[in-house]
Amino acid sequence: MNEEETKKISLLEQNREHLLQQKKLFENQLAEVKLAQKEVEATDTCYQLLGNIMVRTNKEKHQKQLQEQQELLSLRLKTLIDHEAKLEAEIKTIKNKK
Repeated sequence: MNEEETKKISLLEQNREHLLQQKKLFENQLAEVKLAQKEVEATDTCYQLLGNIMVRTNKEKHQKQLQEQQELLSLRLKTLIDHEAKLEAEIKTIKNKK
């Protein structure tokens, strides 16, 4: 393996680490949204923080917002997983070159 390939592998591995951090962040956010959905489902009254103020909100509207947020996070997670797989494949290809 020459110096150029070593640098490329290093850069790809850094990118992969960054993706793993983002993936973990999105997984945590998705778990929070799912928990919030369960809590909203179990209650009659919903509140939402707007800046430093907590205001009462419409339950159905809040459920819809949470559902949209879950769909967005799931899509982002899928994209990150796909990108991570491509990076790993590229790293493996470069390492297997002789």
